[in-house]
Parts: sequence; C-alpha cells; structure tokens
Amino acid sequence: MLHRKLMRCRRDDVPRPCAAGPSCQDKLFPACHTSKDSGTLPHYGTWYPKNCECIKQLRDWPGSCPDYLHYEGNTAAFLSPCFYDSITHHNLLCYSYKGRAPAEQLSDSPALDDAGVEWFHITGYPRVVMTPLPPAQWPKEYKTPDGGQWRPLSECPDRCNNRGWCQIQGNNYQGVHEDPKERWCNCHGYSQGKSCEIADPGHCYRNCSGVGECVGGWCHCKPGYWGHGCTRTKAFSSSVGWRPNHADIKVYVYDLPNNVVHRREFNDQWALIDLMYNSEIEFTDKLLGDWGVRTENPWEAALFYVPTFTYWFTGNVGHPYYVIQHVTKWLQENSPFFNITGGRNHIFWATNDRGVCKLQLAPPEMQHSIKLVHFGQSPRRPYAHRLKGQMDATAHLGGLLGALPQPGSRFTDFPEFNAGDILEESEICYRPDKDVVSPNYLHNDWVKPESYSKVWDTSFAADGTRIVKKKPDAPARTTTLYFGGYTKPIMSYSQGVRQTIHKMFGPGGKYDPAGPNARQDYVISGPAGGAAVDSMKVSKFCLAPMGAGWGIRLAEAMVSGCVPVIIQDHVYQAHWDILPFEEFSIRIGRNELHQMVEILDDVSPQQLEKLQAGIERYHRAFFWDAQWGGLAYNYTVQALKRRAISLWSANYRRHRRRLQHEREALEEWFGNCNGETGQCDCPFGLTGPSCQDRMFPACHVSKDPGTVPRYGNWYPKNCECIKQLRDWPSSCPDYLHYEGDLPPYLPPCFFDLLLHNSVLCYSYKGRAPAEQLSDSPALDDAGVEWFKGRGWPGLQMNLLPPAERPKEFKTPDGGQWRPLSECPDRCSNRGWCQIQGNNYQGRHTDPNERWCNCHGYYEGKSCEIADPGHCYRNCSGVGECVGGWCHCKPGYWGHGCTRTKAYSSSVGWRPNHADIKVYVYDLPNNVVHRREFNDQWALIDLMYNSEIEFTDKLLGDWGVRTENPWEAALFYVPTFTYWYTGNTGHPYFIIQHVTKWLQENSPFFNITGGRNHIFWATNDRGVCKNQMAPPEMQHSIKMVHFGQSPRWPYAHGAKAMPGAGAGAGAGAGGAGGVKSHLQSLMDTLRAQQTGGSSGERFPGFGGFGMMDLMEEAEICVRPEKDVVAPNYLHNDWVKPESYSKVWVTSFEADGTRVVKRRADAPKRALTLYFGGYTKPQMSYSQGVRQTIHAMFGPGGKYDPKGPNARLDYFISGPMGGGAIEGMKTAKFCLAPMGAGWGIRLAEAMVSGCVPVIIQDHVYQAHWDILPFEEFSIRIGRNELHQMVEILDDVSPQQLEKLQAGIERYHRAFFWDAQWGGLAYNYTVQALKRRAISLWSANYRRHRRRLQHEREALELL
Repeated sequence: MLHRKLMRCRRDDVPRPCAAGPSCQDKLFPACHTSKDSGTLPHYGTWYPKNCECIKQLRDWPGSCPDYLHYEGNTAAFLSPCFYDSITHHNLLCYSYKGRAPAEQLSDSPALDDAGVEWFHITGYPRVVMTPLPPAQWPKEYKTPDGGQWRPLSECPDRCNNRGWCQIQGNNYQGVHEDPKERWCNCHGYSQGKSCEIADPGHCYRNCSGVGECVGGWCHCKPGYWGHGCTRTKAFSSSVGWRPNHADIKVYVYDLPNNVVHRREFNDQWALIDLMYNSEIEFTDKLLGDWGVRTENPWEAALFYVPTFTYWFTGNVGHPYYVIQHVTKWLQENSPFFNITGGRNHIFWATNDRGVCKLQLAPPEMQHSIKLVHFGQSPRRPYAHRLKGQMDATAHLGGLLGALPQPGSRFTDFPEFNAGDILEESEICYRPDKDVVSPNYLHNDWVKPESYSKVWDTSFAADGTRIVKKKPDAPARTTTLYFGGYTKPIMSYSQGVRQTIHKMFGPGGKYDPAGPNARQDYVISGPAGGAAVDSMKVSKFCLAPMGAGWGIRLAEAMVSGCVPVIIQDHVYQAHWDILPFEEFSIRIGRNELHQMVEILDDVSPQQLEKLQAGIERYHRAFFWDAQWGGLAYNYTVQALKRRAISLWSANYRRHRRRLQHEREALEEWFGNCNGETGQCDCPFGLTGPSCQDRMFPACHVSKDPGTVPRYGNWYPKNCECIKQLRDWPSSCPDYLHYEGDLPPYLPPCFFDLLLHNSVLCYSYKGRAPAEQLSDSPALDDAGVEWFKGRGWPGLQMNLLPPAERPKEFKTPDGGQWRPLSECPDRCSNRGWCQIQGNNYQGRHTDPNERWCNCHGYYEGKSCEIADPGHCYRNCSGVGECVGGWCHCKPGYWGHGCTRTKAYSSSVGWRPNHADIKVYVYDLPNNVVHRREFNDQWALIDLMYNSEIEFTDKLLGDWGVRTENPWEAALFYVPTFTYWYTGNTGHPYFIIQHVTKWLQENSPFFNITGGRNHIFWATNDRGVCKNQMAPPEMQHSIKMVHFGQSPRWPYAHGAKAMPGAGAGAGAGAGGAGGVKSHLQSLMDTLRAQQTGGSSGERFPGFGGFGMMDLMEEAEICVRPEKDVVAPNYLHNDWVKPESYSKVWVTSFEADGTRVVKRRADAPKRALTLYFGGYTKPQMSYSQGVRQTIHAMFGPGGKYDPKGPNARLDYFISGPMGGGAIEGMKTAKFCLAPMGAGWGIRLAEAMVSGCVPVIIQDHVYQAHWDILPFEEFSIRIGRNELHQMVEILDDVSPQQLEKLQAGIERYHRAFFWDAQWGGLAYNYTVQALKRRAISLWSANYRRHRRRLQHEREALELL
C-alpha cells in the first residue's frame, strides 16, 4: 500500500500540487479546499463560486501573480500575469462563512440560501477588492457555463468525494443531463465516475509506472520512487561539477515542484487538450522511459528537459511568455545547471498555435533556451535583443515596423494585408540555430491500423524491425489536390493562403467549378472533419498551409501517402534539418500560388513516383504513436542532439565571462574537488573544506591566501614553524621503524628542518603562536629573539643570549640571507632574499644586489613565474601549476588534472582480465607530494627521471589507465620517491608511510595485501633496504632500475628465529629475529671470502670487504613480481641531431615509425669503449670498474704502453658529453653497475653499440620482455680477465646479428616518445605480465586473502 503521508521522500524532494510541509500535509490555500480531510486539493476555477478567502489566499501567495512577470512586447499581454482563473476575473461572485476565522473557511459549496453565508463580488488582480452584496442581491440560483445550475455539494452522492461539484442539468464529457431533478457530480480535472471516485491514470505520465497512484494528474509514488511518472529511483551528487558526456548525449528531466508548474485544471474541469496539441505529453512520456537517452545524473547530461505543461497554461491561442518567464526565474535561482550556460541547453515545449512568437522581445535569459515548437516562423529579421538604456520595446518595434512590407496588395490574387497581418507575419517565432520544430500529434483516426492499412502494408523482419511499404492495391489517387479547411477574413490566418485558395476555386475565381477553367480533379472545401482522413488517401497532392500559426496538414498528408504542397513563407517545417523535404514534398511561395495548378500539372508521373517513394520512407517521422510505427519521438531526439553539438561548436556566447567565472572560482577555492572521495584535495600544508586552513601557519611567509609552508634549512625559519612541523603526527610518524641491521641513513622524518641537530630559528616577541610567521625579518630586529634548536628526536629550543645573536647568515651557496622586504615584491612570497651566492640562473657576485632565490618550482626576478613543466601533463590545460601541484578548474582533479569521473560498485572488485587496466591513486598531498629539497628545486638528475616520465605518460594513456578502480587489475601509487630519497638514500620510510596510509584507507590494497600495487624507486640501489621490511611493504610491485637479486631466500621479518632470545618477538617480528637472520647470512658471506679482507674472489679483482659482500648480497628485486625499467636518458643522447648520426627515421603511410641503421654512419673503429668513474670500495660496480681500469691502466695486462696494449679499447675516466660521440665509434660498450644500477646499457643501445654487461645476479631492464641474447654480450666477473679474448672471438657475422638486434630493440631503452622512445610501452607490457603472474599464482595465503576480501567489502 502507498504510505499514508502524501509525500515522496528523496534527496531532491518536491511537494505535491498546492501542498507544503515536510510530509505535504500543510495546505497552501486551505479555503480553496472543499474539506479539511487530508489529501484534498485546492480548486481555483470560476465554473462555480468559491470562498472569498480562497481568492485572497491565492492572491497573497507570491507564486500566483509574481511581481517579476513583465511582458516586454509592444502591446499588453493577452492575459493578466496570474496563473489562477479565479484571480483573472473581475467582479467574481464569492461567499464567506459568517463568524469563521480565515483558517476555517472552505469552498465546500453551501446552499445559496444558507443563513450563515455572506455573498460578495471580488476582484483578485491587480489587487484584491471585495464588495459585499446586500441580501437583496444575493444569488437565488447560479448558472454554470454549460447551461446547468450549481447545487450544494451535500445534495450529490458522496459529496462527489471532494473531487467535483454538484449541479443539475448541463453536460460533461459523459453527455448531456436534462433531468431537472437529477443531482449529478461534475468532476474536477482528472477524476471521473458518478461520484468522481475514479482517478484516471491516463492523465499521469506512464500511468505512474505501476508503482504509484494518479491523483489529480500527479503521481503519488511508493517509497523509493519519485518524479514524473514515478520514474526516478536514484539521486546523484558531484564534487567535480558539470561534465556532459560528449560521446553519448544524455538528457536530464527536471522534476519541478508542483507549486511552480503542474498539470493544472482548466476552469475547474479537465484541461481542454485538443489531441493535436498533445505532442508535449507524448514526447515527455516517451522520454521518461527512454533510458538510452535520459539520465538521472544531471552532472553528465548535455541537455536538460523542463516539463512545464505549457498548453495547460496557454491553451491553443494563448502564449507561454509568463510561464516560461516564471520557470526560468525558478531555474536561475535553483539550478546551477541552468546558470552554467545561461539556459542554452535547457528545453521548453510550446505547442500552442504561435509557439513562442511573443518571446521575441523577451529578456535574453528567456530566449536562450531551446524551444520545441510546431510553429517554425523565422522571417529574415535580426534577433530582437532587448536594448539596454537605448530604447524601450515600443521604440524598437517602431524601427522594426519601418523595415516591413507596407499594407495593401502584396501577391497576385491575394486580398490586401493590413499592418496587424504584416506584424504577425514578421514575428520571430523560431531560431533555427537552436530551436527545434517537431510535428504535431495526429489523432488516432489517422494512424490506427484500420485507417493506416488502407495505404500502407506493415510487416516485421526476423529481428523485429518494422517494415512499411506502400500498399499495392491501395485506392487509386484520382484527385490531383485536396484541401478542406477553415478560412478567416484576417490575412494573418494562414498568411492569406487559405483565403486565396478558396477564392481561386470558388465562385468567380480563376477555377470556378462552374467556369471555363474548372478543375474537377481539385477538391477545395471548408472543414471536412473525419472525411478528410479518406479524402487525402485518394489524392496525389494535399495542400499544407498554416492556420492561425502552425498547420496540421503536413502530418496528415504524409501518413495518407499524399504529397504535401507546402505554402508557408519563411516557416521552417517539422524535422526540416533532419529530413530531405525535396524528396517527398512540393514547396511553393505565395508569389507563385496563382500558378499552383500549372506547377502541379508539370509534375511527371516519374517525379510523382519518386516523391511518393520519399513519403513511404519518411512518413513515420510525422506521427507519434510508436505502437503503430510512429517515429516522431526518435527524430525529435535526433534534432535535440544536434542542438547539443551546435552548442559545443559555438562554445556558448559570452565566452569571456565564462572564463572569468572559472578564474574567480579558482581564486576562491585553493584545492581540487575530488569526485571520488567527495573531499577537497589540498596542496601540501593546507587543509579544510576549501583548503584555506593552514597546517603549519608559522612556516608561511605571509597570511595572504594561497601561500604554502616552507620547511627547508637554507635560511632560518620561525621556531614556531619547527614546533608545528614536529607536532604534526605525519612529520616523524611513530610507526616508521627500520628493521635492517644498520640505522637508516636519515632520521624517520620527512622535513629538512627536523633532520638537523642544530638549526637557527627566531621568534617574534609577544606574538601568540598563531601570529608567528617565517617572513625573514632583519637579523637586528629588536622585536625578534633567536634560538638554536632541533626537531628530532626530541624538540629542543635554546634561547641565544644577545651576544650570540647572528650578525649575518651564510647560505650554503656562499651568499648571505637578507630580510625579505629588501627584495623586489618580497619575492612574491615564493622565495627568500639574499646577496651573492648562486642559483639555476647563475652566480651573483655584486654585494649590493638583493636578489630572489626562489623556492622549488618558481622562477623569475621576483619568483613570479610558476613553472608548469614541474606539474604532470602541464595540468592538461585545465589547471594552474602551483609548487609542482595542479590547481584544477572545477570538474577536474588528480595528478595533472586528469580525473573527471568517479565510480562506485555494489559488487566489489572485479578486475578486467581481458583488458588489463591500471588505476592511478591520487594520494593526499599531506601524505606525499612533489616536495622541495631544502627550500629549493628538488635536485633531480635527469637520469633518475623515469618515474616522472612513466607517470606522465600513464596519466594520459586511457588505453591502459582507468578511472574505475573496481575494474583495475593493477594500482599505481605515485609517491615522488626520489624527492624523498635523492640518489643515495633509500625509500624504506616513504614506502612504509604510504603503505600504512593505503592499509587504512584503500580497500583495494587490503584485498590482495598490496600485491597488485606498484611503487617506483629510481634511486641508485632501489629497494635493497626493504629486504628485511614487514611483508606488507614487500608484497607490492616495485619498479626499479637496480635489478640485483642474488640467490638468497626471501628474508621474512615476521617471526623470530630459534634462539633469538626473550625479546625476539617485539614489533613486527622482533629485532632479535631480524638480527639472527642477518647473522646467519653474514656467516655465509664470510665463507665466500678467501684470504680475509684482502681475499681475491675473481681473477684480477681486488679484495672484497664484509660491507662489499653485504651490499652485493642484498635482495633488491623479486623477479617474479618486480619490474626493472630503463633509466631516463638525457636528451643529448636521443635528440635528432645526435640520434640521426646512427639511425635513419622514416614513417609509413599509417604513421608507423620505421628506424634503420644509417648506412653511412661513422665507422666503428674501436672494439670497446668505457668512460666512467671508479671508486676504491668494491661494492661500487661489484669491483668491475676497478678491475677494468686496472687491466687497461699502467702495469695492467693491457697497459697502453705494454706488449699487450689494445689501442682499439678505449678505457678512461668520466667523459661527460664526449661519451655520446665515443660510443658511436665502438663495436662494444662496457655496461657495468655504478653504486647501484648503471646507465651504460641504455646509452650503448641508442648509440648502436653492443652492450657488454658485467653485473652478476643483476636483472636488466626489460629482461623478461626482450631477447638480450640477440643484442648484447653478458660476461660474468669470473670471466672478466678473458673479456678481450671473448670479444675477439665474436665474428663479423655474429656482430652483424647483434647490431641488427640493437636496431630492432634499442628504442625500448629510452623514454622520449616524440623521438621514438618505447620504454613506456615495454614497461607497461612488463606490468601486465605481473598481473597475469598474480592471477596464475593465486596469491599467497589464499584463504587469508579471501577473508581480507570479505572484510574489505564489509567495510565498504
């Protein structure tokens, strides 16, 4: 059963007609109701008398005659600006109960002679005027407009169920009532039955979809449903703004409050809808159920449909000016979607005779919207904009009239036109660039099967497709032209066409039936009623003129198989922009009407046949009844979609104003609205709902909005800044704990200020902590105190006595820090002031020059430029790069402003196995961010830049990436690892930190224990230090350059080993367990030493110390899960002027890049080339560099001055840029390690030089993707002493094959796609293989994983 409360509870709830309150039980106009019973509705017509208080209440309500309704045409509006019949009449009869308060009055139809009732005359507009009637003038009877008499409601059965009024005689839709004794119920609109007990569901859209009850033309829905026809079930919100789907154009349907517009009664009765005006209802009914076009999500909609029941307010001869003005006002005040485009993508119907002609002088906000009309008149006149402050509407119209044709005779045989006729003909009723002309509704008599089948045969294909063909045995078309219809003396009716055609074929006319030119094959008559249905079926041509506005004859002719002869000057027809009218119609101008007979006589049988074939093909576009094959809805939707495309093409008017709005929105909002989390993504250091709250206010240089905190040690900061940083739990998280054998390289803190044991800082005397700033005061400022302190492990601040206060502060570059006020524009609050020293722009030596040393990611003399190159994808053109972070326009978020959609799922995670997708996390910037390095640009050597290149490409690769985490197989976690580690640090803490966040915030991480999550580590030794980390840190996929993986067991740190002692179980496995495991490993390593610390392990190698062996034994990748990717090569190696010395690039017709070895490349005279550092510790390059330098150095086996000298081998120290040319002249190039990974493999490949890889138990980039045996030489350290012999053994043919392999695969080793690099593509391929590996292995601890999945889903 329907719930008792008359309401529809939903997120965007609207009340039922003329009711209010949270449960729709409060009556807006209680005196207009017939009873105090719940569920009754107010009635506001003039068919029978109402309570005077009802009219007062109606008039007092602001929505009855809104003061903003104002007609801007040249004459008064047809009706007063009021929406209720009772208000629009003068001296209306009404009554009032004596002694009753206004709240107790009812319109309950008392007896005329009731002694408790007084009678009045009332006028509701422009103001309420009540005139009491003397008893002698009180009514003795009240005649209803249908000739009956109104009677007390109590005299009729069941008081007409409070849904009608009582009368005798008269008539209604059921017939005439003649018996003067019969009291019968004349029902209010949408109810029927002897006592109005039946609510007709046919007057509710989609019959309320079977989940509601039709009440007064309105659906009272079951819980969980709402909206027109009870078709709504979902409500959407968005934190990213409006983003229409351009590939699949969708329409959102408004559910306007019924107190704005509703399917109202017409003067207390059924709305008098002539079926030919019914297209709005048919279109709306179909759209409500068409989920291929409609969407419940306004944020993805391209078009917005506004059901207004316009005809219920206008009838056929009225105009919708006021109702469109009224609804437009509501939309402006309540709909953000309307205001985004000024309503240009909002759709209104106007099926009345002349559509929206009267809107031509309306304000722009009323004109902008798309109008769906039947009347497409659009004379060649300018768009009549309201002129501000220049002339009023009348003056504008006067100018327009001056350009119009003059009254009188205008066309041959036409009667004369007066000024009023010409004025109507010149109204701009339609804008073809934005509006849509749609066909009228045809009465069923034209399309029901028994009529339709006289002309058309209908069959169905096997797939259900309807096939309609002309009936071969249809009646012969013996009439040449048929027209039956009204004519009127005013020439504005049909533009004078009907008058002229009747005159031509009437008595005394050119074709007088009794005259010499009579054409008996032309049937011209007055209205023929139902006879026209059959008459058109036997005519070749059918006249299709206008009426008072649009004409019905085009649609009637088409379904009758009769070629329409359209005579409507400057009037666009239904579907004019969709259908080829030249294939099925004849168009004649009024200036040719006198020659119409000759024009039609000239049509040959073959031409007529072609026109009839066009009618066969397109006639279904002109009727709506889909059950009988009508396609009017489909073509109308197609036309609307074209309007959406037209809007996008035009980019809307007032483009500059829209851009200004965007800029203003960005200025007011310091974060990005994340549609996935529903929260604001803030730049580092800001928080709060709009990212305006500062986390570390004392670390800012100013209280101006938009600044970010600074936390380096290059120049002094406020002591309160250090305190605030240290107090934040994520600065030095207590869960960070290194489980290896040695302490970490750095304290477990993420901010430079906290990493130093003694830092100089200052504090402003007398200022509260909230007022302190790091604004670089003068050193001798009397209002400042100076301290020395530290932030970790315990916060300490020691006040310096005045004698120890700094007189100057030297910056690490040799300059001196100066007050910020001494530099231009205070460095725009993006840098610090100093004298001397240097930055990326060069050295500053002038001691008098004050210059701005800019914080990371800014440049310029006053740091006024934010470098977009330090933001992913340059913020995709929809954001501003601020400190390496993208501040996106509304509707975008995430890295590079690449996110626009958010997804949810009720079925859990289901990765796509056929098309492996990668989801990219947008971690909060307060977890990880592209941080500065000690106040400056992060010192990124380009060769460590692969993480940036990979991420930048992945963000734009929608063939691999997905915004939907529920379908992703892999999850990429951008961590800016190198910004935290540099090249020599390790990412243990940053991975531990991020993993902790993922465990607490990501259900996807917990489902697999992180095994499908991807982290980068481009630092020298990658994730070697993670070998003792807890399992949750080890499980994830690591993308590294250093692929060392000796044959040692996977070192779990989860359980203490036997004999580890009582404390072994502490922490995540206990320090004792880890140390015992490590001790066992070291014992094994010692066994490898021969001769102690100077022992020789390989011929020609120096001695390895314990630490050398220890580093060599670190497990830095797990080949079954991790990926080794190539390093980034500096542009000097791959830019065209260098690359083309070895390779020739061409392109095939389809754009495919073809790279071949250059035939005239320099001769490779050297056998082997190597130029690079060496260091004394054997862990550097595993001793290879040291050994190769020894072999080819003084006293070595191949001493250049000795008997075995090999001058075809070039071995030297670092060559810098010289190596680029050197490698191009060598057949082989040595590719050893460095401190960790080595760059020489990639350099050799792009140089066309066969790499000689000497890196024991180190997996190379793409080792599992590429056939290294086809392009490289691999030598073990135990063979290094024989390297020369090994290379000498390579035959020319073998070398040629290796070089061919380099030609084929060298592009896999560089990243720059604009120059042909394929490193990204191969890396993605390797990642996809890891996904398959995960599915093949079914993960470890399968049962536990399933439990994790269940728990994660429960949390969701």
